[in-house]
Amino acid sequence: MKKNIKIKKDLMKIYYSQPPDIDTKAVESTLRVQREWHREKLENVISKLNFEGKKILDLACGSGGITRYLKKTVPSANIYAVDFNVNAISYAKKKDRAIKGLKYFVGDAQKIPFRSNFFDVVIGLDMLDHLPDYRTSLSEINRVLKKNGEIVLTVENHHSLWPLVEFFWDHFGYSRDYSHVHVVHFTPKMFREVIENSGFFIKNFYTIHNINTFFNLISDHYPKNINSFMSRKLLGLTLFCHAIKT
Repeated sequence: MKKNIKIKKDLMKIYYSQPPDIDTKAVESTLRVQREWHREKLENVISKLNFEGKKILDLACGSGGITRYLKKTVPSANIYAVDFNVNAISYAKKKDRAIKGLKYFVGDAQKIPFRSNFFDVVIGLDMLDHLPDYRTSLSEINRVLKKNGEIVLTVENHHSLWPLVEFFWDHFGYSRDYSHVHVVHFTPKMFREVIENSGFFIKNFYTIHNINTFFNLISDHYPKNINSFMSRKLLGLTLFCHAIKT
């Protein structure tokens, strides 16, 4: 427990050292590969679920980079977005104060500030591997979901070239100290077991961020057969899980 508390404090120190709008800048980046990295992820989410008129929880929303993009894509969705970073939430509230059906809250993904059986969908993109007590977070997600509610979670895939990407980004890119903020290293087997053991039935499980994100540096065309092969073999950089509360 003491170790988890220390990890949490270290994580908060790292995140508070970054500009509050860092994830918004990433989603709207002029660097095509960075922009496509995030948008490809969200497009996978949108392709798997019907968000029309649904009550959605976006956990670890940061300053709302992905959140407002989702709201723009599905205007009828009612989105509640939560992050522990007070500065990021303050930025998001000011930026999106005129948008109806989009609300931001300061909160902890390991103690979600909503009543049980409240949401139709919970999204946690690149969140779970940042949490020292990720099992508690999954229990909380299960609690706030309605019966047959859906989740979409992504984590970095340590059964891929991600550790190498992380190393180079930490050393040569503008980073968030990725090697330090990813406190849990998920493999496909571990990620699947954790989800299933938390009371969810998996509908879709594969990887994204394969070849196409990086081919966007030079072209709109890429070898889709290679991308498909990597996804099926779970070799892509990010693990994607869509599941239903049982």
